[in-house]
Amino acid sequence: MFRVVLGTAISGGIIYFCGLIGNLLSFIIFTQKDVRRVSTGQLFLFLTIFNTIHMYTLLVEYFDNIYNLKAYKNNIFFRCRFQPYIQNLSRILSSYIAFTICIDR
Repeated sequence: MFRVVLGTAISGGIIYFCGLIGNLLSFIIFTQKDVRRVSTGQLFLFLTIFNTIHMYTLLVEYFDNIYNLKAYKNNIFFRCRFQPYIQNLSRILSSYIAFTICIDR
């Protein structure tokens, strides 16, 4: 059982790290002037921003569940209300922006 938990913790950490690097590189690319002039480039920039916000909220949950590191130790509002709200909002906005990009193309 310990091997499964350890494997999940290591593989999850690698996946999050690669995702954050990918979002950082996407952010660098989509903030260039040539790409921002196109409407789809702006939509991809917004998509990258909301995906990064979503990954941050998932990372806070990941550290809490796997490593028992509490980001919000005594603040129940952030843990039970604000974080799920931001997580769901960023997920919904990412879906709508991806849908808008599909329609635009």
